[in-house]
Amino acid sequence: FRSVMQVDVECAVHRGMAILKLMLNDTDDEIRLHGEAVSEAGDYGRRHFPNLIDYHQGASATAMLIAVSGESLHQVQAFTRLGHAQQVASGVQVFSDLLREWNADADVGGRLIAPQAVIGEWLERKLSLGSHLHEFAATIIGVGPEDKAFSVFGTWLPNPLGWSLSDDWAGAEWVRIITGKVHGDLHGDNLLVRVTGHSPSPYYIIDFSFYRKHCPLFFDHAYFELAYLLGKRGDAHVSRWLTLLSAVSSG
Repeated sequence: FRSVMQVDVECAVHRGMAILKLMLNDTDDEIRLHGEAVSEAGDYGRRHFPNLIDYHQGASATAMLIAVSGESLHQVQAFTRLGHAQQVASGVQVFSDLLREWNADADVGGRLIAPQAVIGEWLERKLSLGSHLHEFAATIIGVGPEDKAFSVFGTWLPNPLGWSLSDDWAGAEWVRIITGKVHGDLHGDNLLVRVTGHSPSPYYIIDFSFYRKHCPLFFDHAYFELAYLLGKRGDAHVSRWLTLLSAVSSG
């Protein structure tokens, strides 16, 4: 369970509009992760991450009071609601800043690992047996982790779940990873872009419940790209979607 709402608050620590988030305590410690994300981001975090005003943790549920990004929700829009030109302009800036500013201290001398291991470090427990990924693959696609591929409209596609769990790394082209800070759930609704007014920053990143540090970079970039494409899939026939996937995977 999770509920998010805009509230008008008058208390000892805040007066005015804020975001109230209510959630059960069966998820990651979002309060801790939010605090780590802001404190470890330095000036970049102060400019682009909302402040945690206050919180309360009960026996079974937690409430978080978070500052409104951009001073007013009327001054920002979710990336998903922008026009194409605005999306391109803001996307170029955001994903450049994620590397140049937020991860200016990234470890570029990382270790060599197999590509499957990179996926494992990105997705962690989401790859575990019994997870939603396994349930989705079995019930919707009809494949298990032992299957190498599956067919969609006559096109055979590799099974990413099986590939990610494979420990057969013979012949794999190992990669040297760059590690740094990763948001972990960066999609178009967690990126707010200034569209009017005089808010201090051109964009804001919210919701750090999956924040991680010392993680292989470029997960946020890939996740955001795929989330955007999935959001547009209803506008494309399956054959066109397959062509688009082929173009993306080939670079």
